[in-house]
Amino acid sequence: MFWDFISLRPETTHQVSILFSDRGTPDGFRHMNGYGSHTFKLVNKNNQPVYCKFHWKVRHYLF
Repeated sequence: MFWDFISLRPETTHQVSILFSDRGTPDGFRHMNGYGSHTFKLVNKNNQPVYCKFHWKVRHYLF
């Protein structure tokens, strides 16, 4: 039943092929981007709410 769901949905097949492959496997945490899945409500000094998401992008330096 699980594999029927995967095989009948193209977007699911694509995601599973990425999950079970070595594509995008980082060399370590130092080389891994981070994408937050939650939205946070921050309040500024004027007491106004601001919604934000946090993303961490790796800087690749060439030496």
